[in-house]
Amino acid sequence: MKHLSKCFAAPFLLSCFLLPGLSSAATVHLSRHPGSDLEKIASSLNSDLIKDSQMHGEKPVIFTTSMHLGDSKEPAALFVSIQSGRLCGAAGCATSIYLLEKGQWTTILDDINGEISTLSERHKGMLDILVDKTDKWIWDGQRYVEVSGANN
Repeated sequence: MKHLSKCFAAPFLLSCFLLPGLSSAATVHLSRHPGSDLEKIASSLNSDLIKDSQMHGEKPVIFTTSMHLGDSKEPAALFVSIQSGRLCGAAGCATSIYLLEKGQWTTILDDINGEISTLSERHKGMLDILVDKTDKWIWDGQRYVEVSGANN
């Protein structure tokens, strides 16, 4: 688990682009990490979803990444998407974000659909998050909350 406190900033995981009216944004790319600590933690946190898919004859696939949303001295956040026909709808597959706090993984943003980017702006020490280029989420000190539209 030691590597979870480091940001995966390899070129194939993060790329940058500019959005009109917003500061620079970095797209968060999830990928498969079979057998890794990331996958084991993601499986544990989402065991109910995985079991449900398996009970219906599906083999869910786990996509993850880890990156710092706050101070680099703090643990990195874990982004998880469990993908299977049963779990993904017309809007795509949902992603949840977890943070390790006092030895426990806490959901800080749950079931978001669409492309996820981090913005350079911060609220209460954590990077703002942009979903699907339109929905802005800010940190309230305990979790991410949506603010109306990306131009806020």
